[in-house]
Amino acid sequence: MKINLNIGTSDSDTIIEIIGNIKNSYPMMEVINEQINTDESLSTITVEVEDKDAFIKVIENGMENYDFDPLSSVTDLDEFELWSDSIF
Repeated sequence: MKINLNIGTSDSDTIIEIIGNIKNSYPMMEVINEQINTDESLSTITVEVEDKDAFIKVIENGMENYDFDPLSSVTDLDEFELWSDSIF
């Protein structure tokens, strides 16, 4: 399933770190596309995962320790929210 990771930064080093951390926790993830908006410091990374529910559990567990910060939400391709950081 393809889903979007919405990240509150346009800094490429931070994005690479977050994607690396997620991939270490969920190795079956593949990056499909990156959209980086430097004007608004927002990024949308489209990834493909095998099991959406298992992936969301990995995100929830990682965010408890801020491992994927500043990840703000995970949506499907129709922008339906699958997970959101309650702060945003």
